[in-house]
Amino acid sequence: MLAGCGLVTGLSALEKVDCLDCAAPGDDTDSEGPGDPRPPADAAPQDEASPPTSTPDSGAPAEDSAPPDAGMPCPGTEGPVAVRITAGGASYCVDRTEVTNAQYARFVAARNNALGLMDQDPHCAWNGSYVPTSWPYPAGREGYPVANVDWCDAYAFCKWAGKRLCGRIGGGRVARSDGIDATRSQWYAACSASGARVYPYGNTYVAASCNGEDVSGNALRPAGSSPACAGGASPELLDLSGNVWEWEDSCSAYTMAGGAIERCETRGGGYQSPATNLRCVSRGDRNRDDGNGDTGFRCCGP
Repeated sequence: MLAGCGLVTGLSALEKVDCLDCAAPGDDTDSEGPGDPRPPADAAPQDEASPPTSTPDSGAPAEDSAPPDAGMPCPGTEGPVAVRITAGGASYCVDRTEVTNAQYARFVAARNNALGLMDQDPHCAWNGSYVPTSWPYPAGREGYPVANVDWCDAYAFCKWAGKRLCGRIGGGRVARSDGIDATRSQWYAACSASGARVYPYGNTYVAASCNGEDVSGNALRPAGSSPACAGGASPELLDLSGNVWEWEDSCSAYTMAGGAIERCETRGGGYQSPATNLRCVSRGDRNRDDGNGDTGFRCCGP
């Protein structure tokens, strides 16, 4: 069993997050299936390197020099507005917030049809629908993060939107071993301000900043509705910590056979997460086909 991840209150027993890099006493879940690439429960977590000793708590650290494409507009016309950042020695774009129900509904209307699914990753041939298990969403929750989407759904949405699921800086998927390397992981570099911060807003945990288990109500919030949960590589980036875990283009394998049960990473913690799971280094571990009530995504580009 792995420490640091628990069942999501009110969800079924299958809706759980298995963490690679988180630890919370008494908060365990079982590993899923043989060949699990995760270390045993008594192994040292991958993210326990010493945090940075000092860094400003407002604004992102200045880069040595701006990459040549730093002033270019961000790609894509669908989904959240993307913010161009300079992080990990490169310039790229990251969605300002998680993808919302209303934004995802446009994708379902455009791409989920009887003629076959478009924008699908080749390793997702098993995926027969882009419709989340909790669809349609309740009235009044248009601005909430979409959840119950699997990795393939997230990948396809980002491609349809003219972006890509956050992966390796410079293009392609990021190796799981590079998940907390700020020169390689787009998501981690954005959250941690190129590795300088423990949380997107600074190095000291502030319970009320992001939507984790310490926030009153312990429930999902509308995307971008926690203004104190801003920062990382840009003050315009919101909810990189908490609210919903976010899929990353980082999986244990990319094979045509058995792709549904290959393990893929989720980042940043969710609304049920304790402080240790809300750090930028925190990583979940789920089957590629495992849509869950506390798991969503945002896109990057290029």
